[in-house]
Amino acid sequence: MFINNSMRAGSLRFSDTPLLAAGFFIDGIYGDFSGMVFDHCKYEFKTLRRGQTFLSALAGPTCDSFDTLSLDVEIPELYVGDVVYVKNIGAYSSASAVANFNGFPPAKTVLV
Repeated sequence: MFINNSMRAGSLRFSDTPLLAAGFFIDGIYGDFSGMVFDHCKYEFKTLRRGQTFLSALAGPTCDSFDTLSLDVEIPELYVGDVVYVKNIGAYSSASAVANFNGFPPAKTVLV
């Protein structure tokens, strides 16, 4: 299981309805999600937050357009510090991560 706290979360709004939620995480394609590139993994992103879901985009922290985790996930609106997790990320996720890519430390491993 992969657990990630959101670094920044926000949404584009028209009136009081979020049109697209966006979350930026402390890990991405150059880290534990490298399986999306090398193994064509499709991860199911989940959050502990409940409520109405919105079409959302999730991205890693690098400001690189390639560091996009999903453009079409349905999740509740995220806030800074919300937990987002992937149940079955695979055994080689952290093993194939690029250590300190662009100065970002690797994600912490948490045994659940």
